[in-house]
Amino acid sequence: MVIKMEPSIESSHAEKINRPSKTVLIAGGSGFIGRHLAVALNNQGYQVDVVGRNASKINKIIPFANPITWASLADCVECASKYEIIVNLTGHSIAAGRWTSAQKKRLLNSRIDAVEGLIRYCTQTHFKGTFINASAIGFYGDQGDKRITEGATPVDCYSHGLCAAWEASLKPLLDNDAIRVCVARFGVVMSNEGGAFSQMALPFKAKVALQNGNGQQWFSWIALEDAVRALLYLIESTQLAGAYNIVAPEPLTNKTLTAHLAAHYHTLLALAAPAPFLKLAMGQMAEELLLASQRVVPSKLQQSGFTFKHNEITSWLKTL
Repeated sequence: MVIKMEPSIESSHAEKINRPSKTVLIAGGSGFIGRHLAVALNNQGYQVDVVGRNASKINKIIPFANPITWASLADCVECASKYEIIVNLTGHSIAAGRWTSAQKKRLLNSRIDAVEGLIRYCTQTHFKGTFINASAIGFYGDQGDKRITEGATPVDCYSHGLCAAWEASLKPLLDNDAIRVCVARFGVVMSNEGGAFSQMALPFKAKVALQNGNGQQWFSWIALEDAVRALLYLIESTQLAGAYNIVAPEPLTNKTLTAHLAAHYHTLLALAAPAPFLKLAMGQMAEELLLASQRVVPSKLQQSGFTFKHNEITSWLKTL
């Protein structure tokens, strides 16, 4: 599918006057967030290179980008000064299937292998610049009603272990003073064009309001537009480093989310999927993705001056 070329997704924080041309390397650029980030960067005047396994797929989805295979990147020692910014969004979807042992291995390897490949490139070329790596709010685990900032102590669970290993793999970059590293811990990225919301909305579009369990668990989300704007902000705010929660300022409970979606889609029937049923059907994935409570707030982003276009869910629903 060729990405629809929409009007520029602009960051109100971006400096657009006399910006020198820069080339950004995106790993995972043909994915859900990556392809929209590529469009936004292109609209802002950046040259975009995308590294992946399939150059023809990259060409089809992001026709303006320069496709690079992982093998050619490994041999690109002459590219020492080509990139000033690297963004890594690579990672198999954590919601793509039941968490079997084989699936857990795939989830981990897809993340660590990409980081290690990029670290080899950075080492070979003596990379100096900005490196932004994806992570997720699963890092914090189930925290109940507690407001979760970037400094929160995580609760041990599979999601935490996966995210912690992903972030720990960045250590060689963190130890290099010439590289500014930002970790983007994403909440559920909401868009009508794909991602988790497309699946979440299915029963509501069928006029059934479906609540997960008792609905008291907190749900932390962000509009796709704001997720892309936040990444642009991290790219261009060269004083920022460390982990950032990429979530909207107003998390809400699953019960409240269900009510808002029911009103938006004018549902006719309200149902609650019992927690035991969800656990039976989906196993550990249901416990950590559907039933875990994560009331995450974008503390560091807001303190640094970033502003959101969609602070709360009703604002975003109006755009659908």
